[in-house]
Amino acid sequence: MNKSMFKEIEINKIPIHENNEPLIDLKDQQHLLYGSSPDTPLTYNDYTKMRKSVYEKLLTAQYTRKL
Repeated sequence: MNKSMFKEIEINKIPIHENNEPLIDLKDQQHLLYGSSPDTPLTYNDYTKMRKSVYEKLLTAQYTRKL
């Protein structure tokens, strides 16, 4: 399996623009699976949160893949 690896410096160059989109917490839904928490206390409470549009796109991709 060939995985794309990104260097942290490349990730940190991506700008993030706040758009006040609501967040979805994967802990509050049953459609997408998620893994255990990362080994860092900095993200322990937030690692399951994502923007609503990202959540909806993942649901669409998951559904489309099953067809």
